[in-house]
Amino acid sequence: MDTYSIKLPLITTKRSLKIKLFMLGGLLLLGMFLMSFFWEVHYIRMIFFFGGIIFLWIGTLFKDYNTEGIIHLNLNKISVKAGENLQLYNILDLKDIKIFLAGVKGEAYPIRTIAFKQGSNNYIRFNYHEEEKVFQFLLEEPQVDLLLAVFEEWKKNGIEFAISNLTYKRFRTNEI
Repeated sequence: MDTYSIKLPLITTKRSLKIKLFMLGGLLLLGMFLMSFFWEVHYIRMIFFFGGIIFLWIGTLFKDYNTEGIIHLNLNKISVKAGENLQLYNILDLKDIKIFLAGVKGEAYPIRTIAFKQGSNNYIRFNYHEEEKVFQFLLEEPQVDLLLAVFEEWKKNGIEFAISNLTYKRFRTNEI
């Protein structure tokens, strides 16, 4: 495999009813926990508190995306394969390349929590012949160093791009 090449799962997000119900149930139980300070029954507070936390945690365990194909990034091109459809983009023909990295699968949220990121809210956006293209991809821990290597090579080759990084990983353009 090419050192400066990476294949990432192309995904679409989904918000299933069961995820919404667990999240809503957790928030309602935590709301009841706050309201329970005005009640005389004190033992029920812990039931509301831990029940709310458990419901929120269970809601984060469900996969919130569907895998649709593969996005392949390398020095010369970006290729996107979704089903039988293959789209090729020469890297030199792309304008205004922006990468938004919201999380790596399994990474903890910044606030102390028992929930972990699913790695599914990552995007690459660019203009190709005056048309904006946006692709969402899944990012997992083993892919971080390969993606960083691709970005480093893009920078060495004078390819202009911007990164918005919300992960704990080292993806800032001034560090590349």
